[in-house]
Amino acid sequence: MFTVRPTPFLVAIAVVTVAACSTHSHGPDSFDDRQAQLRHAVISRGLAEAPDTQKRMLEDGIVSFPEYESAILATIGCLQDAGIAVTEIARSPDGETIEYTYGGVPESELDALDDTYDRCRNEHSVYVEELYSVQNAESNEQYQERLASAHACIGELGIDLPESSTLADLVDLIAADPVGVSECLESAGF
Repeated sequence: MFTVRPTPFLVAIAVVTVAACSTHSHGPDSFDDRQAQLRHAVISRGLAEAPDTQKRMLEDGIVSFPEYESAILATIGCLQDAGIAVTEIARSPDGETIEYTYGGVPESELDALDDTYDRCRNEHSVYVEELYSVQNAESNEQYQERLASAHACIGELGIDLPESSTLADLVDLIAADPVGVSECLESAGF
């Protein structure tokens, strides 16, 4: 079984990269400016590439929770129509996104499962998910608070690191204490 949690990998990396590259919230190359550029890029790509049902949800440049939910439920319905078991459909702990688990196929059918998932998601929700994720991304201040929390937790493990450590630096420390560092990153929301 596979659990789907929001924030497509590419968007997540872009948001983390934006946050890691800037600690200022104003200015010509600020976090806010980079977020606006990312949002514009996601909308432009979606309007150029998305199927019509998703384009209609992207046209005003904002994806509401009901639109997001509708797109996710369409993806889930597509998976179910293809004979794939979808279970544990629920709102995330923060109530802002939907998570679900799918699978239940023999190992020999995993490639077909992946293909079906990609087809359903591309057809019904991927562009909507991307914009919803970007528009609901945390602020630079929130990101910096989470980074500081992870940094402090890792310091409590007795691992020394510079205060200027980035998220990538912290992830690299997993080899030093796989369980402890992973738990620190998870408790900080990474």
